[in-house]
Amino acid sequence: MKDHRSEFPVERMAKVLEVSKSGFYAWLARPESRRKRERRVLDARVRATFKTWRARYGSPKIQRALLTQGHPYSRGRVADSMRRQGLRSKTRRKFVITTDTRHSLKVAPNLLDRQFEVDQPNTVWVSDLTYLSSRAGWLYLAVFIDLSSRRIVGWNVSHSLGHETVLIELRDLDHATRELFEYIEAFYNNQRLHGTLGYLTPASFEAQKLA
Repeated sequence: MKDHRSEFPVERMAKVLEVSKSGFYAWLARPESRRKRERRVLDARVRATFKTWRARYGSPKIQRALLTQGHPYSRGRVADSMRRQGLRSKTRRKFVITTDTRHSLKVAPNLLDRQFEVDQPNTVWVSDLTYLSSRAGWLYLAVFIDLSSRRIVGWNVSHSLGHETVLIELRDLDHATRELFEYIEAFYNNQRLHGTLGYLTPASFEAQKLA
């Protein structure tokens, strides 16, 4: 009734719901309980953080972000708040496999040998290719990542999947390039909290290591 007073008369709503009008006004004047007030504040903070990170954070990272703001909520309370408000992080699409082993070309030696734990930045870089769906058709994104800091140190987007994709920088695909730049350079490297880095951003982790 409270939320619909601007649409319907209180007297009519009370009659339909079979409640007394005086009882409704008495309830309306009753002070908000501490528990409800705390939940309302929590929901507002979770919702604001969720929107700040453009729906890319789930409950673990939202909980961590709130902690850095001085709000030590548990992960369970944050998860409950997200469920209550219908907030769900954007799911990451599975990468389409771009490696084709059915060829007679020379295979490069496996120098990394699955040693993915690297202590110092700028020691080991790895790269991969993935498909991106766009209105103009499939695009191919090549990304280089520092295994220590998880920072993306280089990337390129192209219409082709040739070897030149990882070697050249384009002057076209403006829209895709702008979107990827915003995500990689502004968000991923400098704002995204990374679980394997102790919930630091790649840029912050690398700065600490190189200090």
